[in-house]
Amino acid sequence: MPYTILDSFQRFKSNLEITDPQTTIVSVRQQNIRKVLANDFQIVDGFLTGSYARSTMIAPLSEADIDIFICLHPTYFNAFNGSNGGPAGLLDRVKNSLRKTYTTTAADKLRSTQETAASPKAD
Repeated sequence: MPYTILDSFQRFKSNLEITDPQTTIVSVRQQNIRKVLANDFQIVDGFLTGSYARSTMIAPLSEADIDIFICLHPTYFNAFNGSNGGPAGLLDRVKNSLRKTYTTTAADKLRSTQETAASPKAD
């Protein structure tokens, strides 16, 4: 059955939109990430940026990301400016904070999939 250009565009658009339940999942996840970081850091401010904040996030949700901008207390600048590993040391501390709750990353899953595909098959 043929579709008009308008019908085709509407179908295409609906395939890209995230659903209300998916929007809720994304919201809960970003709030949880903020809570994890707030347990280990003194946060002065934080806000969302990127497609989620602009309400332009598109499906598939499995490939989506959420950009969270966190402003830490200035004492972290003093503690990591030229010592304690510098900015990389602070980023490692943030990563370790997140790893306590989020033990597996997308990179870990990709690496596991690649290793499974590369391993020889038993006959």
